[in-house]
Amino acid sequence: MKIQQVFTLGLRDERRPIVAEAARIAFPQATVTTLTNFKEAQEWPPAVAAMLVLVDPPADLVGIASGAKDDVGLLHWPVVVLSDEKPDGDVAWVGAGEWTVPVLVRSFQSAAQKHALLRENARLRGDLLTISRRVNHDLRSSLNGVVTASEVLKEILTADSPGDVELVQPVIDSAAEIARLIDQVSFIAKATAAPAAPQELAMDELVWKGLSRVERRIHEKQARVTHADSWPTVFGVASWIETIWTNLLLNALDHSGLQPQIELDWREEDTVFRFWVDDHGPGVAVERQSSLFTPFHRLAEVGAARGFGLSVTQRLLELQGGRGGYEKREDRGTRFYFTLPKPPQ
Repeated sequence: MKIQQVFTLGLRDERRPIVAEAARIAFPQATVTTLTNFKEAQEWPPAVAAMLVLVDPPADLVGIASGAKDDVGLLHWPVVVLSDEKPDGDVAWVGAGEWTVPVLVRSFQSAAQKHALLRENARLRGDLLTISRRVNHDLRSSLNGVVTASEVLKEILTADSPGDVELVQPVIDSAAEIARLIDQVSFIAKATAAPAAPQELAMDELVWKGLSRVERRIHEKQARVTHADSWPTVFGVASWIETIWTNLLLNALDHSGLQPQIELDWREEDTVFRFWVDDHGPGVAVERQSSLFTPFHRLAEVGAARGFGLSVTQRLLELQGGRGGYEKREDRGTRFYFTLPKPPQ
């Protein structure tokens, strides 16, 4: 972002040479303009990249100026406050005793860089949210048409040509897998772009919901699932934690053979609660253990893990201040665990 205008408001004559010199060094292509009121800055063409320097401003003006949006809904300009007292809010501030050209140059450049990063971050979050909504809606609508046609075709073949029914089943199975991937990609994109606020939650309810979501799979595998009699109150996002339990349960069900024994438990540690899903399967090969929780943003790399489940789990945990991991049990089987912070006192 190349600053083209530096607006100053409230600057006394004796300080203008210092601010003008700092602006010239920080932004050689910019023009310094002295304003008499904030409205003049608002009336300036929004296409012009500008910085606003406020000298001893009232508190309400700092909030209004730093929160102003441009014509596309992004933060309008970087704001630098020159005053005796540090203002409220996250704005660049230079105390009166530091009004020197080198300090102002660094402050102006830092404010401009931070402003550019904030705008880009907001833009990327908006892109992610749009992708989440469009992928979930548009792709699912088309996929539903494929599923419906396949099921109708299956019914017709069942009545007229039973021997050909098995030709349709791969289409139905593939559609179900695509639907699952759409859900995962849409879910993690939305969680990253618009994170929900954490709150205190009863973990026993989330465990029950996770088990309910995989109930059919438990029945198919003839699994025996046991869990702790009581669970703590945790601090996080309900839908995310429910998804974490679901992913770890599905992982255990898919890799522990027929009639598996699966155990859910927890313990309290210094600053976190640790939860886990144990199974009695064959375990994970040593060469695969390092890639189990491949970060979601690295799934595009060559040789990255193909599955989304554990990567989604790790990302959701990071967003809540937790983490996930794998442990080889002393006896036969594996343990996938995760931690969550304790509720604030």
